[in-house]
Amino acid sequence: MIARILWLSTVVFAEVLIGAAGPAGPWWNPEWHARVRIEVDPGGVVRYSKPVEIEVDFTALLKQVGLEGRLDEINLRLVELDRQYSVVDEQVPFQFDKSRDYDSKTNAAGRLLFMCTGSTPADKNRIYELYFDTVGTFRSKTPARIEPQVSVSDNIEHEGQLSIRIATPSATYYYHKGGAGFASLEDRDRLDWIGYRQCCESGGEYRGIPNLWNFHPGEDSCLSKVESWGPLGARLHSWSLDEKWECTWDIFPDYARLNLLKVDGTYWFLYEGIPGGSLEVERDYNVLSTGLRRSIAESWHGDLPAPEWLYFGDDRIKRALFLVHLEDDVHSDQFWQMRREMVVFGFGREYPCCGTYMDLAPAHFIVGFAEDSVFSGVASQVNNAYRPIAVKIGTAEILQQ
Repeated sequence: MIARILWLSTVVFAEVLIGAAGPAGPWWNPEWHARVRIEVDPGGVVRYSKPVEIEVDFTALLKQVGLEGRLDEINLRLVELDRQYSVVDEQVPFQFDKSRDYDSKTNAAGRLLFMCTGSTPADKNRIYELYFDTVGTFRSKTPARIEPQVSVSDNIEHEGQLSIRIATPSATYYYHKGGAGFASLEDRDRLDWIGYRQCCESGGEYRGIPNLWNFHPGEDSCLSKVESWGPLGARLHSWSLDEKWECTWDIFPDYARLNLLKVDGTYWFLYEGIPGGSLEVERDYNVLSTGLRRSIAESWHGDLPAPEWLYFGDDRIKRALFLVHLEDDVHSDQFWQMRREMVVFGFGREYPCCGTYMDLAPAHFIVGFAEDSVFSGVASQVNNAYRPIAVKIGTAEILQQ
């Protein structure tokens, strides 16, 4: 099979359909002997620099066009076409992340992550061609020129624990490896919206994301590693020492996605932190997906209306932190501010405390900053982050000489 649907629980991030995507156009560069067409449907949502993920089996593609040998990973290229199938961009940003069982001789497969750059109207498909070939075809290794948008620093010290620092254009994340949770989440102005510290309960040590079971900064019950990293994204992989809980985090330029893979009981997903870098009960607020705005002075609980997302802000700042639960459920969600030191919000948390109700795995949550605080602007950026797209991949072609 050339590509598989990215089904993650009940959520489809990219529905992959096999079939030709328009007539064959001119060959971009005859130095490459094989290509495959990819078409992206924005799914009725305006997209802004949208990352697209698709699993590609290059072993099957090479076999399909009759090429023998190992995939040349260094010389992969992705180009964009217009409606007349002429090349309009020879340097589409992309990265190829090998699958865990990757073997170039028998199983050259993995995730192709690429960027639909700029703005994409809700009703306009984007068309791409992926060019590939075998080792030994090219005179030299010439990696594609891609401006890095994500950088990773591993094994740094942060608030008492070995950590992973991930820097993107929108945020800087500090991930505790033993705790498998974010201790700090800094915006573009270096304001930390979590503010974990090794003391002081709600003044520091209670804070974090996702604070899910023992995926909590400051804990020492997990192992974590950088599973993959490229110019457009990084994947972190964490699991509990007893191997009963497991997750990955995908960090993209504009948001992060938790993929909860394995659980051993019920759980919640929490944001415990300080909107805008400090808690100001008179200025801080939260807004539901319905547009309902509340001061953080107001506690509330109950199942959030679909779709399950909300955001937090500070009246002084034209920016918001949004959180999305992709699998809507009927479980209680809860919010309150604690001791005028931090906010406490939980998907799947019961009032007054501390029932945990979610039990689905896989399950998925998204965290990110919107560079707006007006509801319509934030909603547009949230929709861009979580609403699914559809991807059509064509039949592989070989250059006819």
